[in-house]
Amino acid sequence: MSQKLKQRLIGVFLIVTGAGFTVYEWRHVLTSGRYSPKAAFLFPVFAMLGFAVLLFPMSKEEMLAKYGVERPSSLRHYSGSQKILFLLAIAAGAFNWALMSGELSL
Repeated sequence: MSQKLKQRLIGVFLIVTGAGFTVYEWRHVLTSGRYSPKAAFLFPVFAMLGFAVLLFPMSKEEMLAKYGVERPSSLRHYSGSQKILFLLAIAAGAFNWALMSGELSL
């Protein structure tokens, strides 16, 4: 199994897990009125990071050719698209947290 395929499978796992637990948290907050702030933030972030891994996997060979390292050690070792999805992941987590806390309403 290739490294990119493994990364894509991890991305699918993160999407399913993040989205599933986000739905679970919403069901819990709507029925009981209580929520976990950490879960409200982290699970949407996991789902969005799963999209980044699914759409833009990178192999060791690409990392060595572009940056001279096998694994990313800083944010500059990620592509622009991955950085944008990372920022969107943080925004999605903050937005979900604000909705669950009642600070923001639609």
